Amino acid sequence: MSAKSTGNGSVHELLAEQESTVADLLQVASAAQVGQMWATGDLEFGHKKYIVSGKIGEKESCLYVEEGDEWTGPKTPRDRRFASIQQDKPPVCGKYRKYVSATNAETGEEEWRTVEISQADAYSLIAFRARLTDAGIAKLEALATA
Repeated sequence: MSAKSTGNGSVHELLAEQESTVADLLQVASAAQVGQMWATGDLEFGHKKYIVSGKIGEKESCLYVEEGDEWTGPKTPRDRRFASIQQDKPPVCGKYRKYVSATNAETGEEEWRTVEISQADAYSLIAFRARLTDAGIAKLEALATA
């Protein structure tokens, strides 16, 4: 098996970050290779936490992007196959907001509020990401040199 080549050193850029979008990872490795790396515990998947208020797809619904990430950890027998989770799409809502922290000028305490963001920004923030272990990085490097 060899890594896909994008001709711009993207494997090394990807390895330098140790965390990237799954779309970026699929530019340098096949879906089968990514699935195998997950099955052997060499990478995990995650995304920014988010919640949806209201009925998905309705004008009144709102997707709120929260602080923090959710990660799968190594694949377990209960997890779906990579090919299946790769098909997951973010929910379509009427509005998109992001929680941000700010310091109250009067009290000096941290406060949380939401700001409106575009659908594209929300989808970018909650994009499916992959985080490589040291073993996963070594495997990706080996693919790049094969």
